Amino acid sequence: MDDAQLAHLQTLVLMAVGLMSIFFGALLQRSHFCTMGAVSDIVVMSDWTRMRQWVLAIAVAILGFGCMTFAGWITPLKTIYATPSAMWLSAIVGGGLFGWGKAVARMTIALSEMVVEGIKTNIPLHRSGWPWPPDGRCPKRHLLHHWR
Repeated sequence: MDDAQLAHLQTLVLMAVGLMSIFFGALLQRSHFCTMGAVSDIVVMSDWTRMRQWVLAIAVAILGFGCMTFAGWITPLKTIYATPSAMWLSAIVGGGLFGWGKAVARMTIALSEMVVEGIKTNIPLHRSGWPWPPDGRCPKRHLLHHWR
């Protein structure tokens, strides 16, 4: 396989993975496949439906990994997870960005839904200082407006 064919194959694989990611992301979003939602359902409503989805997903992943290893399709010791190097910085940065994004998204929703009647609050102050619009729309245009 020459360099041109390898580059073409790489492009095809990246496009296929991108399309699959979009499909599975939409599927997970539509099915409310969320870890915190599953825990919240158990605590608040004693409903184990979403947690059973998680347990089933974990079981299928473990079984699939074991079957692929047994068939010789993969070698677990040659994967990125079995390397002796610790990827702690990647885990900290990725986890921090994910957590910050979830917190910002939740705060945007909370500020847009907050209604207190009868007393004065400082909610308008928080809404005015918050970089996202109070109606929860996509923040891109609003942020660019501040940077002009």
